[in-house]
Amino acid sequence: LNKLVARVTEQMEEFQFNEALRALHSFLWQEFCDMYIEEVKYRLYRKDPSAQAAGFTLREVMVKSLKMLAPFFPHFAEEAYQYVEGGGSIHLSSWPAVEGEYIDEKSERLGEMLNSIVSALRKFKSERGMALNHPIPKLQIYTSEPESILEIVEDVKGTMQVGEVEILAGRPPLKERVLEVRLNLPRVGPRLKKMVGEVQKLLAERPGEVWEDLKREGTISLRVGAETITLSQEDLIFVRETKVEETRVWVEELPEFGLTLILPES
Repeated sequence: LNKLVARVTEQMEEFQFNEALRALHSFLWQEFCDMYIEEVKYRLYRKDPSAQAAGFTLREVMVKSLKMLAPFFPHFAEEAYQYVEGGGSIHLSSWPAVEGEYIDEKSERLGEMLNSIVSALRKFKSERGMALNHPIPKLQIYTSEPESILEIVEDVKGTMQVGEVEILAGRPPLKERVLEVRLNLPRVGPRLKKMVGEVQKLLAERPGEVWEDLKREGTISLRVGAETITLSQEDLIFVRETKVEETRVWVEELPEFGLTLILPES
């Protein structure tokens, strides 16, 4: 929030009003509404010990954001401010100040890590037609720095209804098998034209070899009649089965944080 205040203040002073509004929109929509509010709901609903701190943060963000939005949406900002804060007019209040002592890079990185995990679990539920509040019995997180994730475990559990989070060091013992490979038709159909059927047949005969060749060479080459067809990984769609100790699992890599998320496939 304080970085946002600093950025918007600078842009307003330099008359870059469009950039200031863009920064506010991005923060409020993507960071605040889509992520933070969802990540603290469980604290408020369950009367968690940290509920008061979460409520204070929500109010601080709303009040300061409304003050920065006031030049762009004066009537909306005034009405919302009276509901949240009350008292005098928002247009007579002071502009938000940057409180540099509250800028914490470590906490921001933890917040980004939490957002990435929550987004991955949302994707898992969405792909399976699950409601966002559908319970997840157990989540395994493999990481090279187990202690780095301990501070956000409860937020992961509360936000995504996870019963247990198991943190494991290192890399997971994954066994992966390619079940099927097929052409990405919107991408390669116009190029291959009448050869689509023959290329698809060649791919279906050796899906595992195609995957290994791609990992090793970056592309694969197939002979169709007198022509040689070269395909990249983007040209193909793979259906894979991943297992840990003979149990089928869903795997999501978060390389920017050195994390691997694993859930059992029902």
